[in-house]
Amino acid sequence: MPEIDIAIAGRTYRVACDPGEETHLTAAARMIDLEADALRKTAGSIPESRLMLMSALIIADRLNSTEARLRSAEETLRDSEAALRAADQRLRNDQGLAPTNLVATDTTDAASRGPRDQRNLFADDMVDEAIDLLEQTAERLEALAEKAAPEA
Repeated sequence: MPEIDIAIAGRTYRVACDPGEETHLTAAARMIDLEADALRKTAGSIPESRLMLMSALIIADRLNSTEARLRSAEETLRDSEAALRAADQRLRNDQGLAPTNLVATDTTDAASRGPRDQRNLFADDMVDEAIDLLEQTAERLEALAEKAAPEA
């Protein structure tokens, strides 16, 4: 099991990790170190244990916020998918077509279909609406991802 040295708040720690996790562990230690440095600058001299506790709480709070934004983005995606399915169903009803499932549940069926077959899930005048819904969802997810990304 590899061991690496990490520096947090001016102190070096030797830590063991699984093979291949060295970079991840170093990045995590860097996050803690940045928080500890920021706290020291604002709070002055505080005991090391309190410094570590406060750093961990700040990072945990940020993680909780990010997870909440992720859940919201996932809900938005589900809502957009439902709207897309509903729009397809309305169109099919209006045109007297058989209902379809926009999400393939049988992977062998999905794999055997070509791009043209997938496009036929929508009538030609519905394709633009479906694309708009997907683009709006992608834009929302990208905006949330940018907000959730740790600042460098």
